[in-house]
Amino acid sequence: MEQKNGHYIFYYPNGNKKLEIWYKNNAYHRIDGPAFILYFQKNNVKQIENWWLNGLCHRPIDEGPAYITRYIDNSLQNEEWWLNGLRHRPLEQGPAKIFYGVIDEYDDQEGDCLDQSYAYMKYFMNNIEVPDEKVEQFILEYKLHIYNTACLYFDEKALANIISDYSIEEI
Repeated sequence: MEQKNGHYIFYYPNGNKKLEIWYKNNAYHRIDGPAFILYFQKNNVKQIENWWLNGLCHRPIDEGPAYITRYIDNSLQNEEWWLNGLRHRPLEQGPAKIFYGVIDEYDDQEGDCLDQSYAYMKYFMNNIEVPDEKVEQFILEYKLHIYNTACLYFDEKALANIISDYSIEEI
């Protein structure tokens, strides 16, 4: 079997890029960007961007998510943080998985479509999901005060207490 190394590009029949893949020793691998990029056929928007290093889903946490999906209008659909093949993001930096969605609802009286955006968030440490009850407990117990739709931020004192109070086994 021939070993795959290098950069490969595949195209849709209309000539637009379909897929770009970077390999090293038969494994997805790229140091300076995503190793896997899938494009929408219609408008060449990146549908999936996935960072890999030596065959493991990986991107340094401070550089952003390792797995990104987008809707055809280029708006974000999903973001996931991975480190050395494990879904992981330190609690103080926010959730390791964020899904951005839209619910189409209809106004009964007018018949108009009302788009409502939402974000579905999950926290992971070393590929172990932190249960929602624990996240809620952290918020209430430590009075975590800075919140936005994409992230929860913990102050240093609260984070130190969280780390000392809860080990991975307890989560």
